[in-house]
Amino acid sequence: MPDCMLVRIFVKAFSSLTRIRPIYAMIAGVAVLALVVGGIIITNMRKTIDLSIDGQSRELTTYAASVSDLLDDEGIEVGEHDLVAPGMEADLEDGQSVVVRYAQQLNLEIDGEERDVWTTAQTAEEALTDMSRRGSETAILASRSDSLGRQARALPLASGSEVLLVDAGEEESITIPEDTTVGQLFDEQGALLGTMDEVAITSDEDEEADVVITITRIYEENRRSTKKIKYESTTKNDSSMYKGERKVVTEGKNGKKERIHWVRVVDEEVVDKELREENVVKEPVDEVIAVGTKERPKPQPKSDSNSNSGSSNSSSGGGSATKKAKGSTDSLNWGALAQCESGGSATIVSSNGLYHGLYQFSVPTWKAVGGSGLPSQAPASEQTARAKMLYERSGAGQWPVCGKNLFK
Repeated sequence: MPDCMLVRIFVKAFSSLTRIRPIYAMIAGVAVLALVVGGIIITNMRKTIDLSIDGQSRELTTYAASVSDLLDDEGIEVGEHDLVAPGMEADLEDGQSVVVRYAQQLNLEIDGEERDVWTTAQTAEEALTDMSRRGSETAILASRSDSLGRQARALPLASGSEVLLVDAGEEESITIPEDTTVGQLFDEQGALLGTMDEVAITSDEDEEADVVITITRIYEENRRSTKKIKYESTTKNDSSMYKGERKVVTEGKNGKKERIHWVRVVDEEVVDKELREENVVKEPVDEVIAVGTKERPKPQPKSDSNSNSGSSNSSSGGGSATKKAKGSTDSLNWGALAQCESGGSATIVSSNGLYHGLYQFSVPTWKAVGGSGLPSQAPASEQTARAKMLYERSGAGQWPVCGKNLFK
C-alpha cells in the first residue's frame, strides 16, 4: 500500500476521533499511528531481486532479509562445492543480483595425474580455461567408473566454438551452431560410445580449435587361431635292404592345434595379448624311413670268353673283357629303369628330398661312383653313365623294385 494513502487514512480517522471522548480518541490515535508505521516498514522490506541459476536468470519480488532466506523461500538447495554470490549470509538489497552455480565433479588428468575435481564451470571451454590459469596441462576425462562418461557428456560446448573431434584417429572439424552438450554432439555425429571407450576433452595446443574431443575406442575379446604341428622324422633298420638304401615307410603328416587368445584392442591395435586355451585338434603323423643294413655282395670278376689262356694274351684279354663288360652294360634297358624310378625326369627329387634324378640316386651313393653336387643337377648322360658304373659294382639290386626293367 503506498505511503500517501496510509497518511490520508490516518488523517481521516483522527478527525473522526475528535468527536468522541478524549481518552478513547488518544488510544485510537496510537493504534492508527502504529498501523501506518507498520505499513511503511513492510513496504520498505519488499525487494526486487535478479536470481541467476546456472546462467538462467529471472526477476522476482521477495521479503527475504538475506541470501540464505531467499534461497530457502525459493526451495533452492546448495552443496558445499556450489558457488553462491554474494555469500549465504549477505543481506539482500533492492535491485541486487544473486548468482548460484551448481558444481559438478569431473575426472581430470592434470599434469599427467588423474584426480576428481569439483568445478562450477558452465562449459567445457570454461573448465579448461580455468585450469590453464592455474598453470596446468589439463584433460577432462570420461570417468573410468562410468562407461559412458555421463559427466563429461553433459558438459555444454559454447555456441560458435570450433571443435576438433578425433574418433579412433580420424579427425573432423566442427563449428558448434548453438549451445550443445558433448553428448549431443556425439549423437549428431553418430559417434556411439562402447562400454570401454574413453573420452578426453583438451585445449588445442595449436589454437586452431577451441576444444579437442578425443574418443579412444577400446574393446577386449577372445580370438581363435590355428597353428601347424610339424611332424618328426625317425628311421628304422631294415635287413632286407642293402646298406646305403633308404625308403619312406610311413609318410609324415603335420598336425594342427587350436589356440584361444584374449586380446585388448585400442583404436584397432592389439596392445595386450594372453594365451587362454590351447587344444590339439589333429595329431601329427611321424615320418618313418627304413635304412638298409644288409651287406652288398662283392662283384664277381667277369671273364672274356674270347680270350686265350696263354700268358702272352693276358693283357689284351683283359682289355677285351672290359670292353665286353661295358658293351653288356650298354645293352641293358636303362630307359625302362629310368621310367620306373623317376618317370624319365632327370631333375626330379623325391618328396622326402633323399633321392634324385633319373635313377633316384641318394647323395652318398652318387658320390661313391664319383659324382659331385646333387644327382638331379647333373646332365642325364652323366646320370646314366654313373648308373652303369653302379650296376657294374653292385648289380641290379641297387634298384630293388625297378631293377628288373633293365632286362626287358
